[in-house]
Amino acid sequence: MTSYVWLTFYYYIMIVPSQRTLFLWVKKNIKSVIYVMLFVDSFATAHYLNKHMKSLAASGGSLFNPRLGSQIRVTVTGILQEVLSCLYALWT
Repeated sequence: MTSYVWLTFYYYIMIVPSQRTLFLWVKKNIKSVIYVMLFVDSFATAHYLNKHMKSLAASGGSLFNPRLGSQIRVTVTGILQEVLSCLYALWT
């Protein structure tokens, strides 16, 4: 699942009032589960982007090629976003 799905689930649980025992337990313990899932999702994304960046570099294209340079810049930005997201989740 993507981070978007986990965050949507988290906000739903936190906002919607619950009366059943199971939902009360989930509401009480959801924060730690969501942070673990976001961390796993972030790691998987960073791993994928790292593999993608290596395959782009191994394709033999010049790093000065505008298209390849653009893809590498987007890949590095994605990895940095995931790292910052994990650090923020650990901080709070």
